[in-house]
Parts: sequence; C-alpha cells; structure tokens
Amino acid sequence: MRKLLLSLMCLPLLAQAQNLPETVKLALAYHPQLQAAEQNIVAKQASVSLSESALKPQLWLSGEIGRSSLETTAPFPESGGRWPNTINLLLSQPLYTSGALNTAVDIAKLNVSVSEQHREALRVNIAIQAIAAYAAIVRDQSLLALYQQSLKTLQQAKTDADKRFKAGEVTKTDTAQAAARLAEGEAQITQAQANIAVSEAQFFRVTGATAHNVNSDLPVLAIPADLNAALEKSLQSPSIKAAQEETLAAQKTIHLAEAENKVRVTAEARATTQDNTDFGYDRMNGWGVYIKAQVPLYEGGRSVAKVSEASAYTSAAQRNTDNITADVKQQMTTAWQHWQAASARVPAYQAQVKAAELALDSTRKELNVGTRTTLDLLNAERELLSAKINLLFSEQDKSLASYQILAVIGDLSVLTHE
Repeated sequence: MRKLLLSLMCLPLLAQAQNLPETVKLALAYHPQLQAAEQNIVAKQASVSLSESALKPQLWLSGEIGRSSLETTAPFPESGGRWPNTINLLLSQPLYTSGALNTAVDIAKLNVSVSEQHREALRVNIAIQAIAAYAAIVRDQSLLALYQQSLKTLQQAKTDADKRFKAGEVTKTDTAQAAARLAEGEAQITQAQANIAVSEAQFFRVTGATAHNVNSDLPVLAIPADLNAALEKSLQSPSIKAAQEETLAAQKTIHLAEAENKVRVTAEARATTQDNTDFGYDRMNGWGVYIKAQVPLYEGGRSVAKVSEASAYTSAAQRNTDNITADVKQQMTTAWQHWQAASARVPAYQAQVKAAELALDSTRKELNVGTRTTLDLLNAERELLSAKINLLFSEQDKSLASYQILAVIGDLSVLTHE
C-alpha cells in the first residue's frame, strides 16, 4: 500500500522535470526513521499529560462484598452468618510536594523538546542524503553529455584522419591514435551510463521514487556572509539544542531527587458505607477530611544516592553538550572551507575552459594547414574535456558545500528552498 501511494505521488512528476525541493519532500515523506521519530514525539507528549495528571485531584471508588461467620459468647456483636459489603470513596489532592510534581512536568516537557530537536536533525540528515542523490544524477548526466559531445568530435577526428591517410598526408600512426581516442571516448560513455544507473538506484533508496527528467539546476541558496557568522548560526543546530535541553532536564532531575527527601502534604477526603459487618447487621456510614504530611526520616541513603546519580548524569550531559558543540563548529568550518575552495576553483576552471576552447580551435586550423598533427588535435580535445569536467565538479562542489553549511545550521526551510 505504501509503495502504491508513493507511486501515485510521483505521477505528476513524470510529466515535468523533478527539482531539488520536490526530491527532498519525497525523501521526507518516504523515510521510515522519520515516521518513527514522529511517533516518539507523540509518546513523549503523552508523558507530559501523565506527569500533569499527578498535580490534579485523584478520585477512587472501591467496593467489596463477601460471606463471613462470627461465633461469640459475648452479647455483642451477635453470632451468625453475614454478607458484609463496603463501599469506599477517596479523594486525594497534593498540596505541597517540595516542587517534585512540577519538576517532573518540566522534565517531561523538556523530553518532548529534545525529541523534536532530534527529529529536526534527522530531517536535515535525510534532506542532505536526498540532495546528494539528486546531485549525483545531475553530475553523471552532465558527464554523459560531455562525453557524448567529445565523442562526436573524436568521431570527426577519426574520419578526417582516415581521409588524410588515404590522401597520403598522414601516416598510419595518426589513424591509430584517432581510433584509440575514439575507443576511449566510447568506454567513457559506457562508464557514465553505468554511473547514472548507480546514482538512480541510490535516488530510489533515499526517496522511494524513480528519478524522471531530473532538472539539472541546483538552486543557489543564501549562506552566511563569512565564517564567523556561519559559526554563530551553527549554534542554532538541532543537535546542539537537543544536547542543551538534555542537560537542563538532567539538572532538573537533581531537583527531583532532592525533593524526594523533603516534606509532602496531601489533602484527603474519605466516605465509607458498610453493612453486615462484624459489629452488627445495621448499615454504618462515615466520612472524614484529613491533611496528611509525610517526611522521610531514614531511607538507608537512597535519597543521597539518587542525588549523586542525577549529579553525575548532569555532568556527563554537560560534557556531551560541549563535545557536540565542538563537533558542529568543526563541521561548519570544514563545510565553509570546502565552499570557499570550490568558489575559488570555479572562475579558474572557467578560464581554463575558455583557453582550452581557443586552443582547440587554433589547433584545428593549424592542422588544416599542416603545422599541427592529429595527436595535437586529440590532445587539445582531451584538454578541453578535462577542463569542462573540472568546472562541472567544482560548480557542484560549491553547491553541495553551501547546502552542507545550511545543514549544519539546521535550517531545513532554507535548505529545501521552500
């Protein structure tokens, strides 16, 4: 059923180009781990309701009926069989718990927030996987187009070399060199087609959908102005927020453990009705209102141990927060440096492509007048192809690095261009 629904979702995409935001949405809708994370949040929200219920009045109704017999020589109560029955009604309301119940509610709410941050981190991770799968198809299709374009040039070079050989203008070496480069070009196309199939399989693995008519454009997204701004924004990472809230929850656990060793006050109201008891056959009714106070005097060190345990967990949570913060900053620095390096390479490779195109054109003209060889032409074509591939990879590296910068920040709305 899920596959059918996903297939129906993909039908509109068959008639138009798939773009990057649509791909990310497909991945988010498909990923089972994200669905599990949503259910975990629902469970945590139920825990909040459970903790809040402890602050509210509790009402119990109990009853019992049975058969008993009493034999006595005393005038009261009377001997004989009875059908004793009792109904009890108890109302209880916590008045003062040294903050224990309110702290438990706070911890439950923090756990919900932690789960939500983990879900956001998972969404960003899934989005990055989808973007990488999408970009791989774009890259491989672009490579195939470059190889196909190069193959046409190599085929023409082979044809021209054969004509010159027949005319006695070149040797067999020239035709063999042209044939070798043509075979290499055909092998590159075969490999590129295989790479596309592999990338499409990964796309299906991440999104649950088949790639159709993938748009070659990778959206250009705004990123922070400099590394310092990026590092500042990285503190908004869901991973850091989750760790910080886990630390806060651990700190509140200390307060909860300390409250267990303090006084608690409860108000209780009771009502009872009994009939056929050992004290007689007449019905007896009673009620009472009480204020009950409890304070532990000796628990064998249990409370102290719980406070020590909570303190240790809090210290560990704080160290974990520090570690995650350092990791996120390192990830941001790495992503930023990759983006900066790719940004510097793009204009350099653009210049290389332009120069290689001029060199190829000049070599072709010089070959026609006999001042260049077939090998010179083939080498010039290879230089141009290499420059175009370098430019393609650098442009994609720049785009992916910018997405990674946004992923570290955890801004999914910007990341998916919504």
